[in-house]
Amino acid sequence: MDPEKIWAIEEAVEEHKSASLRMLSILTGINRRVVTIAIYDYLHLTKIHKKWIPHELSQQNKSDRVRLAGEMLKILKSRARYNYAGIITGDETWVSYQNEYDWTWGEKGSNRQEKARLTIASKKVMITVFFSVDGIHVVDALPNWQTINATYFVAKILIPMENTVFGPLADSVSNSRDDDGL
Repeated sequence: MDPEKIWAIEEAVEEHKSASLRMLSILTGINRRVVTIAIYDYLHLTKIHKKWIPHELSQQNKSDRVRLAGEMLKILKSRARYNYAGIITGDETWVSYQNEYDWTWGEKGSNRQEKARLTIASKKVMITVFFSVDGIHVVDALPNWQTINATYFVAKILIPMENTVFGPLADSVSNSRDDDGL
């Protein structure tokens, strides 16, 4: 193996620790197969997956989760015979603009790096999705640096979801209830 190629690959790995073999090949202009041989056979590197730092739950958190799961299971069992009609579920997740790789190149046997959780100041967006057996009802992306509160939740998630589930009729029914003083 040409020492110049090994050196170029080693430099690329130092500069881009989480670059894939394909990316290292593009960065160095060296055939991917040659990069693979250099990484494993000459530089003796391997992928080292980062270790997540655990998030600890209190005993109260665990008890609450078990209790709520039991309640949800009862509801699901009662709706199973109706193909879960009428059940709408939702979830939200934070999507970071800075997606760090979960692994890095390192020597065989070297220690795993820790991957810290994102901080509240990290640039990210919260995606919220509500769906049922009938399809997706709401998808919302919380604008950056905005917090979700009751006003936002009602305006951007609950009302649009009500409109997709019950249609425009829901608005007229709500308005007539308000007019009747109910």
